Amino acid sequence: MSTELNTGVGVNSAAERGWLAGLLLRRGDTLLPRLAFYYRKMAALPRPWRRQLRRKLAVTVSGAALLLALAGPVLPPALADADAPAATITVVNGEVAITNNNKCSLMEAIINARAETNNQMKADCASGNINGPDTVSLPNGGDFVLTAPHNEQNGPTGLPVITTSMTIEGHGATIRRSTATYSHFRIMAVDPGATLTLRDTTIRDGWASPDYDDGPGGGILSRGNLVIENCTIADNYGYYKGGGIYAAGQLTITGSSVTNNWVWGSAAAGGGIFANGQTNITDSTIADNRASADDITAHGGGLYIGPDAQATISGSLINQNTASSHYDTAGAGIFVYGQATIVDSTIAENINSGNEGGGTGGGVYVTGQATISGSTIRDNVVHAFYEGYSYDLHPAYGGGLHNDGTTLVVNSTISGNTAGYGGGVVNTHEGNLTIWHTTITDNHAIQEVADYDEAGGSGGGLFSGPHYQGENCSATTLRGVIISGNTSDISAKQALFVPPTPGYCSASITVNAFNVFGQGGNAGLVGFTPGATDIVPSAGLNAILSPLADNGGPTMTHALPQGSPALDRAPNASCTAAPVNGVDQRGEPRNQNGAGNVTNNECDAGSFERQAGGGGGAAFLVSPSGSGTVGGVAFAPSDILKYDPAAGWSMYFDGSDVGITKNLSGFELLGNGDILMSFQARQTIPGVGSFMPQDIARFDPTTTGDNTAGAFQWALDGSTKGLSTSGEKIDALGLSDGLWAISTTGAATVPSGGGTLKAQDEDALLFDPGSGNWSAFFDGTPIPGLKAEDVNALWVDPTNGDLYISLLNAFNLSGVSGNGRDIVKLTNNGGGSYTPSLWWNGAAAGFPVNVDGLEILP
Repeated sequence: MSTELNTGVGVNSAAERGWLAGLLLRRGDTLLPRLAFYYRKMAALPRPWRRQLRRKLAVTVSGAALLLALAGPVLPPALADADAPAATITVVNGEVAITNNNKCSLMEAIINARAETNNQMKADCASGNINGPDTVSLPNGGDFVLTAPHNEQNGPTGLPVITTSMTIEGHGATIRRSTATYSHFRIMAVDPGATLTLRDTTIRDGWASPDYDDGPGGGILSRGNLVIENCTIADNYGYYKGGGIYAAGQLTITGSSVTNNWVWGSAAAGGGIFANGQTNITDSTIADNRASADDITAHGGGLYIGPDAQATISGSLINQNTASSHYDTAGAGIFVYGQATIVDSTIAENINSGNEGGGTGGGVYVTGQATISGSTIRDNVVHAFYEGYSYDLHPAYGGGLHNDGTTLVVNSTISGNTAGYGGGVVNTHEGNLTIWHTTITDNHAIQEVADYDEAGGSGGGLFSGPHYQGENCSATTLRGVIISGNTSDISAKQALFVPPTPGYCSASITVNAFNVFGQGGNAGLVGFTPGATDIVPSAGLNAILSPLADNGGPTMTHALPQGSPALDRAPNASCTAAPVNGVDQRGEPRNQNGAGNVTNNECDAGSFERQAGGGGGAAFLVSPSGSGTVGGVAFAPSDILKYDPAAGWSMYFDGSDVGITKNLSGFELLGNGDILMSFQARQTIPGVGSFMPQDIARFDPTTTGDNTAGAFQWALDGSTKGLSTSGEKIDALGLSDGLWAISTTGAATVPSGGGTLKAQDEDALLFDPGSGNWSAFFDGTPIPGLKAEDVNALWVDPTNGDLYISLLNAFNLSGVSGNGRDIVKLTNNGGGSYTPSLWWNGAAAGFPVNVDGLEILP
């Protein structure tokens, strides 16, 4: 009968026990886990295998396990454990260096996590799993200050190089180079074949070596697979390539910020990020980064996409990055040398300041291949450079976008950008540029030096001409595009300029595809004329486009006002097919009958599709009965949404921001902006109280929208005013002459004048918040079909007493039919008589759930 050590390994003799005990005392920290592992594996083998161990090798199962444990990390194929659990190595706050002090430091933890044999482990930390990736766990909010480089494998680097796959769980910790040291080194490096997953960590103040081969990646240099999740890469300084991050391998960034990094040197590239492999950047910010050079070039102030890169950028902000050099700059926001897909992103306020050679591409410069969709490129600038001593001027091209490669722009907005040539867009050299259903407006071509022939001032919206003398074989295709409201300082060179190039190949412009050019009867075109299906509106700009605004969706857009000549311009098929794919920039469905006449041309020009569905042109608020998404806006039943027929959907009240988790069963917007609201179930509001479905809360907002904030207070304790039964839960709120109109889920009985007042779920009562008295208001019973329904939302028109309601289920009121997603107008005929009509068809507008509350805006 065997005895057992706490390893779980059977030992069969006293001598064996003594010898093994001594060995474990000396080497237990590394031997014990391996011995237990191999014993479990050997014991699990079939009986014939175990019998052969005894007969042929004269060892027991425990003896064989011990031999294997002593042999090292290599496992026989029959015993290999591909699913061995990863180790978690916990680091002590502030501990950085390799010191034998019984405290697990950051360097020691990385060494143990990357170790491939047990003798590589550092004793101060838990052992890593030599057969798989491990996790290095940093303390909450920890701070790790590096004062000297650990190695110079890729140039001076602060931490041990990541040579095997591992995860660093930062828990909000910061890893930074000491700003008091004069030593130059980056923070981290990743070897080829290794994967580093960095989570919830700040990498700050790295300063790479100025030597050319050692300079890339001021914060992180990666030649492997780098995954960054919920991190901040900030205030790092690199040379030549990648101020914040240099990634020659695969790069994935999610929910992170890369800010205030700087790359310097001849041919500087990627102030924030230099990427030259498979790259995915999602829901992240790349801002305030710089690429600078005192000679040669500076490319990609925010992001440089290298020749071997295939990059996807989605839901991200590329903002306020700069590029500047003595000779040539390109792509202050993004420089695309390889391939890039930019989706649902904003590229804004980037500045390109070129000296000799000028600057190109304030927002984006493409010399490779790019697809830009659902995105807004706005308020970017390219400056020209004038040498006073030589009277030479180096012009500026492409304030928003400069294409020298192959670029497709679809469902996007290019607005408010500035350059000498092509304030919005430039297509030069042999560039191939195709633009579908995009709005190009409010861009400016400025003449930075007065009366200078090459000072700019040409092509406010789009310029297709030679970047250098004689170079111009570019091809531009415009389909369903709006180019209106752009300006040029030289009036003869207007908003879309294609100069003649005698003796050279000329630019080609393909139009006649339902475009909108100019405003006020002036097309603003030089070098070509519109096609038969293109239009030049006689109306002013305000009648064509609304100002840039948050009209719902992930990026800002210019809405089409009612009656815009851009409405219903293009054939339906041009919107439903690729690359438009049946949606506009916000994700709203295309082919909406925005102009009000049913035709085969119901696709709006530009990036914005004015939605159908009725509503009489009025904006309104609704609370939804469930969760879902509409017009690119995700919502929960605790929210209030805003719908503007001219601008689409947006968030008005985000309940999760202020702790609301229950369904808003009703709400009413007061004149001062406060919101009355009732809840479908008990809702506890800290510091205020617990609200039952018979109660009303009052919310005083300081901000509304995606960042809702404010304070709650009690408005009505229903139990003190006669509302207490299950049928007296409030499911609709309105306002009439300062009194609160209330409808309930079932029969209600409330005190009134010494007696009682009764109402059903299709009725509404009035409550005076000043006196606390009840009175009758709306009797729905006489309206054919309404007696069987439950009024689920209510708004009272203060000008004429018309009622707007939604109903809980499918309905038919005097032949007017619909369901809970619709809004019915009850026209007040006087004497308690109403005529129903369908005011808003929720299904036609794509609203996916029932309406629980309603407020029509002035």
